[in-house]
Amino acid sequence: MSYDFSKAARLTNEELAAEISKLTPLTQGELEQLLPKKEDKARLAELLKILGSATSQNQKVAALEQNFAKLGGVAVTMLERFLKVV
Repeated sequence: MSYDFSKAARLTNEELAAEISKLTPLTQGELEQLLPKKEDKARLAELLKILGSATSQNQKVAALEQNFAKLGGVAVTMLERFLKVV
């Protein structure tokens, strides 16, 4: 999956939600509810870019480790949405 996330900086909050919802199983409304701030949507776009890259699993893990302080909150929000801890 190749997507130009650099255009995310030019998009409004609503437009960014619409673009991200095309790449995830979330609707635009669900995305707005989970991540109401534009900067959180931009962080999700960055996270998706790392996960969708053509690099190895180890390289993806390394990129996530390097960016965890910035992307960790969004990653936790998405994990909580899709994984139910019992």
